Amino acid sequence: MKLLTLNCHSWMEENQQEKIKIIIDTILQKKYDIIALQEVNQSIDKKVLFKNIKEDNFALTLINELKKSGCSEYEMLWDFSHIGYDKYEEGVSIITKHKIEKAYCFFATKSEDTSFWKTRKIIGASLNIKGNLIDVYSCHLGWWNDEDEPFKEQAHKSLERVNDDRLTFLMGDFNNNAFLR
Repeated sequence: MKLLTLNCHSWMEENQQEKIKIIIDTILQKKYDIIALQEVNQSIDKKVLFKNIKEDNFALTLINELKKSGCSEYEMLWDFSHIGYDKYEEGVSIITKHKIEKAYCFFATKSEDTSFWKTRKIIGASLNIKGNLIDVYSCHLGWWNDEDEPFKEQAHKSLERVNDDRLTFLMGDFNNNAFLR
């Protein structure tokens, strides 16, 4: 199984279209089974297309670009965590080519106020892979030493959701020092 996680910082980068092309080419070349994305933005003022997905949703843009390239096997989940830079609904996403049996999301932070930039949500899915259920989560947790919304509490909330009876992948941007033990 091939996995990819990427903090997109979407719609805030220079040369965004060139970077989308690099992402699409990489997905097509590597044929990832599961892609977990963080900082997946959509403009507050754009039109809703379906559910809570707006026309410039970055994950939807990737799905549409994949389809233009002849690849229609992927589907996506996305949910909104908080307002970013006063103009985006920032969220997390899962893109997969496997059947989504169940989708869910939850707040990892104490705060559930989407106008507070430290509010974090996690999106998850139970996927059917060759007749077996596995769980995947796209996580974008807060900073390790944050006094308002500590990483440790967010990590514990996330781990409480893990089903011990099946394989689970926690993917994402954990915003901590990878060299700490």
